Amino acid sequence: MNDNSEIIKSLQADIEELQMRVVFQEDTVQSLNDIIARQDRQLSDLIDRVNFLAEKYKGGSSDAGFSDVSSEDERPPHY
Repeated sequence: MNDNSEIIKSLQADIEELQMRVVFQEDTVQSLNDIIARQDRQLSDLIDRVNFLAEKYKGGSSDAGFSDVSSEDERPPHY
């Protein structure tokens, strides 16, 4: 009978350890899910910005602050 009670105590300890691991893993999964959701929003924002800049650049290079004249062809401001 003593062996059975020791086995039961050992099994209960193993179950408690497994339960603690599950709780830790659930917390980790939730944290990772929050991070992925935040990064997805950031990625969508960045894609929107890149698309906006690409359209702005295509729409007119002078509007975007770009010039068709290369910097080699421009005269320095002191001329």
